[in-house]
Amino acid sequence: MSSMQFKGEFSFVNKNAENIASSDHRPAVAWHVMHRYEPYKRRRRERVKPAEAEGQGPSSGATTSPSSSEDQRPQPELQASPAWIQGLVNFAHLELIPAISSDPAQYGGLLLSWHNLSTDSTPDYHDKAYLALLATISANDDTLLCTARQLHTEAMSEISTVSDVGARLYVAVMSLFLVQSILGQSDTARNLLKMLKNLIELNGGIESLDVPIRLDVLSCDTFFAIRHQTRPLFSTKTWSAGKLAEPYKQRLGTKFDLADLREFSALLEVVASLYELFDVRASISDGKDDLQQWCGLRRLECLSRLADYQVNLTLYPHRYSSGQAELAILAAALLLAVLMEGSPEPVQLGQTLLLRLRDSVARLQPHHFASYPNLLRSIIDLGALAEHVLPVDQFWFQMHAVVSSQSRYSMGVFDYSPLKRAVEKGPGFRMFDTYPGLLLYGDISWRVNEKSK
Repeated sequence: MSSMQFKGEFSFVNKNAENIASSDHRPAVAWHVMHRYEPYKRRRRERVKPAEAEGQGPSSGATTSPSSSEDQRPQPELQASPAWIQGLVNFAHLELIPAISSDPAQYGGLLLSWHNLSTDSTPDYHDKAYLALLATISANDDTLLCTARQLHTEAMSEISTVSDVGARLYVAVMSLFLVQSILGQSDTARNLLKMLKNLIELNGGIESLDVPIRLDVLSCDTFFAIRHQTRPLFSTKTWSAGKLAEPYKQRLGTKFDLADLREFSALLEVVASLYELFDVRASISDGKDDLQQWCGLRRLECLSRLADYQVNLTLYPHRYSSGQAELAILAAALLLAVLMEGSPEPVQLGQTLLLRLRDSVARLQPHHFASYPNLLRSIIDLGALAEHVLPVDQFWFQMHAVVSSQSRYSMGVFDYSPLKRAVEKGPGFRMFDTYPGLLLYGDISWRVNEKSK
C-alpha cells in the first residue's frame, strides 16, 4: 500500500488529482458514499416531501416550490433604525458576551465588533452581517428572523464587491457563517467557512490576524470540524500556539505518566500537549495576556489536531494496525479536552463525543488493550464521569465502570481528577446549550453559571 499522505480536503477524493494513492481510492470512495452522499440524499428527500405535500393541497393541484412560496411572502421593511440597532448592541454587550467568556480581556474579535457598528440607518456589509447574527441569536418571532434573513442576503451581496480585505471583512463572513451554523444549514455554513479561509490565505494567512480574531476563526473551524467529523480547513501545519515560555514552564508541577501511549505516537504528542495545558491552568493563576492567548491557541491546536487525526482513522482504517484502539483513545481525549476546557456547545458537543466514545469502546475486541488494561479502565471511568455531568438516556459507562473497578489498576493515562472534583461539588449541570451553533471562542462550562477555568 502506498505511504502517500492524503493532501486534499476530507470531502474530496480523487486519485487523478494525486491527493490519494490509487490503492486507497476504492475504500475512500466507499466511505465517502456512506457518510456523505447517502445522508445528503436523505436530507434532500426530507426537504422535498413537505414541499410537495404543501403544494398538492385538496383545493389546488398546482405544486409550489419552497423558493417560490418564500418569494411570495411579504418582506418586512429593513428595520435598521438607530433604536433597533442599539437594542441588539445592548443584547450583545449585556447578555451574549458575558455568557460566552468569563474574562473580558479574552473576548474573541467578533463579539467586540459591536463597538464598530454604525448608529445611523445605513449600515454597510459588516454591520448588516453582524446585525443578522445578533438578530438570529436573539430572535423570538418570525419578523425578527425575516429581518435577519434580509440582512444576511444584503450583506452577502455587498461582500461580493468588497475590495478592501481585512478584519472587517473577516468578521462579516464569519458572522454569516455563524448564522447558517445556528440555523443548522451545515452545507451553506461550510461554504462560507471555505470562503473565509480563502480570503485569509490570500492576504497573509491565519497567523497574520490579530489574536482575538484568530481565536474566533480557529474556534469556528475547529468545532465545526469536530461536530461534523470533517477535516479542519486551517491545518495546524500553518499555525501553532508555539512552545510555552520558559519562565512559565519552570512553574509547572505535575508530571504525567504517558507510558501507556508509547505505541500511539501521534496521539501521545497531542495528549502530552493537552496535559501541559491542564497543568498551566492548575499551576499558574497570575499569568499575563500572553499566557492567556497561548492557552487559547494551545486548546484549539490540540482539538484541531485530534479532529484531523480522527478523519484519517475513519477514512483510512486499513492504514492503522491499532485503528480501533486509537479511535477510543482519540474520542476520550476529545471528550476530556471539552469537559476540562469548555466549548461553545458544552452540552450538545459533550453528548456527541460521549456517544462516539461509547461506540468506539463497544467495538473494541479483547486484544486491543490487552497490554494496557489500566488505559482502558481510565477511558471507561472517564465516560462514567461524563455521564454524571451530561444529560444521557442510559449510563452505559457507569455499568461497565463497576465491572472494571474490580481490578486494582492506577488511574491510567487519562487523569480526570480535576473533573472528578468538579463532579463531587454536586448538582448544577447544564441541561441545554444557551446558544447552540454559535461556535465562537469562549470557555463555557457544562456547569450552570460557571466557566471551565
